[in-house]
Amino acid sequence: MELSDLTAYAEEKYQIKEEFKWTDFPGFSVLREPVSGKWVALLMRQWDSDSGTQIELCDIKCGEETLLDAQFAPYLSSPFRMRGTKWAGLRIDNSTNSEVVFQLFDKAMQSNTQPLYNFSLGNEATSTTTLFKETPLPQAPARPLLPERIRTMTQICKFEKNNSYFLKCKRFSLQGDYMEDYEDDFPCDEEFWCFLPTYHDLTIKQIRGYFTWRTQLRRGEFRCSATPFAHIYFYELLNGIGVSSPEQAFQKMEEFKAEFLDSGAWSNLHKPLFEKWMFEYAVIYGLPVENALKYASPSWLATDKAFGSLRKAEAATDEEVVAALLAFAPKTTASSPVFSVTEDKGKHLFAEAWRRAASQFSEGGKDLFTLCFGAAQTHSWYPLTNAVYWERRQLEDVEYTLNDYHHFHCHNGFWQETCFSATSVDSIRIKAFLHETDRKLRKYLKAGSTLREKKDEAWATPFVDAAIEADKKAAAEAAKPKITIDLSGLAQIRQDALLTQNSLLTEEERQEEAPTPLVRTACAPPAEGSCNAASAPPQEPTPLVRTACAPPAGGPCNAASAPPQEPTPPCEPPAVLTARSFRARVPLDEVQTTVLQLLLEGKNTKELLKAHHLMPSIVTDAINEALFDEIGDNVLECEDDTISIIEDYREDITNLFGENTL
Repeated sequence: MELSDLTAYAEEKYQIKEEFKWTDFPGFSVLREPVSGKWVALLMRQWDSDSGTQIELCDIKCGEETLLDAQFAPYLSSPFRMRGTKWAGLRIDNSTNSEVVFQLFDKAMQSNTQPLYNFSLGNEATSTTTLFKETPLPQAPARPLLPERIRTMTQICKFEKNNSYFLKCKRFSLQGDYMEDYEDDFPCDEEFWCFLPTYHDLTIKQIRGYFTWRTQLRRGEFRCSATPFAHIYFYELLNGIGVSSPEQAFQKMEEFKAEFLDSGAWSNLHKPLFEKWMFEYAVIYGLPVENALKYASPSWLATDKAFGSLRKAEAATDEEVVAALLAFAPKTTASSPVFSVTEDKGKHLFAEAWRRAASQFSEGGKDLFTLCFGAAQTHSWYPLTNAVYWERRQLEDVEYTLNDYHHFHCHNGFWQETCFSATSVDSIRIKAFLHETDRKLRKYLKAGSTLREKKDEAWATPFVDAAIEADKKAAAEAAKPKITIDLSGLAQIRQDALLTQNSLLTEEERQEEAPTPLVRTACAPPAEGSCNAASAPPQEPTPLVRTACAPPAGGPCNAASAPPQEPTPPCEPPAVLTARSFRARVPLDEVQTTVLQLLLEGKNTKELLKAHHLMPSIVTDAINEALFDEIGDNVLECEDDTISIIEDYREDITNLFGENTL
């Protein structure tokens, strides 16, 4: 329902026209009774910058007793602007029943229209004699007893003349502290309604009924009762009554929500309000952010997520970027054939176009995100203003971060909210980007009908073209045949090839490849002057074998007269280089083979290459090319004319020379 429905009803039924009496307040108007000229309703229209919607309210002259009528409870409250017992407040939104509003307006019109009576004085007398009989009066119901604790509680702040909202909250908090541990046993199951209910607003019967219900609740007996009882209990938790810490208060709020609101024991109309209080309580008391996020406004979180996906598009998925764009786009964009025909590819190209534009486009020193969505705005924030809550702490300067795009901070006792606002969105620029992207992608993907090109959207064309070119290259690359090389069996293949090669060698080739044995004796040096090497007769050259010998005894040693010794077992296996067999397997010349040997031994190759007038880079490329079929990758690298082995392939090169370590 909207206020325009009420004005149309008033004009049609009562010939009352809406009057705009204040030029400074164009959203305010009145409906007056045509005969007496008295106001019947005050209509108010206010723009809510947080939600980006218009709030419509109405003060209607139907009597405050209407607030006690259960059928009007979801819509009525205390008057917003008017004062007195004849007025009630009415919130107009999608959930408001127009028939209820029209009924209340009829009641207001009847209360403003006084019937006229004509009296005539005459001497006519009636002959009828009326006899009156005594009739016993019914006995008045017994009034509930008033416990002394409750009597004392009602005296707190009783004589305060100020009846402000602040005093209402303060009085409730002080009375709640006094009755924190009170228990009662006087059930009251009658349903009633009261706006912002406190102890002060209840009758004695209702007060005792509340404390009885609270006693049972604290004992774990969850029993549904009058709706104001739930509000009073929640107000107590907000004010820290009956709990030892904010964490415990929040825990009890969640328990109450689970037992009564989530289970459907009470009307779901109260659930959003209670969750709003829980969110604000978590913020002002600095509870963990996950507690606040559970009860934050879904529209807030969705907007923050959309801003985050567009501001940091590189880290967001295609789905997130497209969903964020569509959140600020005309409804027709979501039905584009680019999404319905091409599915994920269309979303990917839309997201890629935005990523390129967001990172590269700028105008007047501002990037595309700032041009489209502006900067974060800071404004006053008033938590728990629609609840009975008294702030008795000395507020310190604090910062509460809900997410990267939503912050709350308290400074000098006042709360502020910093966030991106949907009202500051440049919808024209976003629409231009989406329209040009949609136009180009329809043509590229051959999806749907073509769109008309617009000159003022040309700034977005290069970024869409870049996304399309990247997609074409990716498609061409994907179309190339893929060659897969399995390197897991290379070692076995090399071993089998070596055995085959050795089996094909002739006896003469084997003898030519056999290296001259070297015998290295590892003996302790003789004592000084004990051995005359000059006088020793010349010996036939013997194979040099590396042996492990014990050092000689301390006496003199005559090498010439020493009997020949049997060679002892070698200390380590002989190092045998199979360079020729290596060259037989790999197409390398002698110099290239020597280069590999020197590198395996950790020696420098510059002198060798200089002597043969060779360039290091050319030799490196030749060796890498020759070994590629064996190893499948480059094994050498050349930097600043210095050749070195890539360590990952040292073992593979060693195995090519043979099983012995070089």
